Amino acid sequence: MGVGIFVSLASGATPRSGPSWGQANRATGRALQVIGDVGGPRCCKRTTWLALLSGIRFAREELGVKLAGTGPRCEFHGRNDDCLETGCPFYPAGAGAP
Repeated sequence: MGVGIFVSLASGATPRSGPSWGQANRATGRALQVIGDVGGPRCCKRTTWLALLSGIRFAREELGVKLAGTGPRCEFHGRNDDCLETGCPFYPAGAGAP
């Protein structure tokens, strides 16, 4: 939802806007799709970074705004019993099971 809010603010969208309202909803949908494609279970850090990176891509592709950003190397995998480990794009390469 935060990605859609970002696009709404960046584009000036309101509930009565036409194309910019749709654009904000597409940005939200794209972020949710990325999160859904990686799957679960729970990890707030993973879903937050996936949403942020999706928003960065959307801003570049749809708004012409160049934002830099790459995902972090996760340092919390050992604290999450539900970690996807190698199924997570932020899981550190070469890390063993927690």
